[in-house]
Parts: sequence; structure tokens; C-alpha cells
Amino acid sequence: MNTIQPNNNDVINRLLQQNAQLSLVNAQLESMIQQYKAQAEAPVEETEEDK
Repeated sequence: MNTIQPNNNDVINRLLQQNAQLSLVNAQLESMIQQYKAQAEAPVEETEEDK
């Protein structure tokens, strides 16, 4: 069977790229969580209908 083995450097580089992308997504999600927490803790303003 004559399958082509991927170059180790190619595999490592792809994993490093995926890791960087996941780190970015993680930071974005963390930022969203902080925003939601801040909104949840913020006092709710009364509207004219509530008064």
C-alpha cells in the first residue's frame, strides 16, 4: 500500500494554527461571557409602562 505520510512539520504547523484559532475563539467567548455577566448584574431601568 503506497499511502503518502504527512510531513511531521506540516502536522505540527496545522496543529499550531488550529490552536491559535481556538485561542482566539476562546478569548471571544470569554469576552461575551463577561458582557452577559455585566448585563445580568446591571440594574434594570423602568420603562414608562412599568411606572
